[in-house]
Amino acid sequence: MWFVPGRSYPTKHSGVMRIELFYSIFNNIYHKIDHFLNMNDPQWERDVTDIHSDWMMECQRLVDSGYYIDMDTAIMNTFCTYASHSKGEFIAEAFAEYHHNPNPREYALRVGKAVEDAFKRLRSKKREIGE
Repeated sequence: MWFVPGRSYPTKHSGVMRIELFYSIFNNIYHKIDHFLNMNDPQWERDVTDIHSDWMMECQRLVDSGYYIDMDTAIMNTFCTYASHSKGEFIAEAFAEYHHNPNPREYALRVGKAVEDAFKRLRSKKREIGE
């Protein structure tokens, strides 16, 4: 996450405050995209459930192997802690990283590709029904 939720910042003109606003706007957009795709593309839910499950299983494997001491540490080091709150937060955080990080990590790349694939399916479906 790019800011500390609930923290008060000195002025509305500080760089940190602008980052908080930027993050908040885009995070909401990514949640809306997830909601839209859940309603319109059945494959979307399967794809992101698989990606989220893969991430959680990777974290557990890293803990079981002794690479990390606990799940919280594995989660923090493989993606981000906030993404572990729910699958929806995982999707929003991954999609944000996909769009705003010049070097997105594996799970951000996978979610970004899943979003692109879902929109391709929807465009194709729209053409099939002649809209």
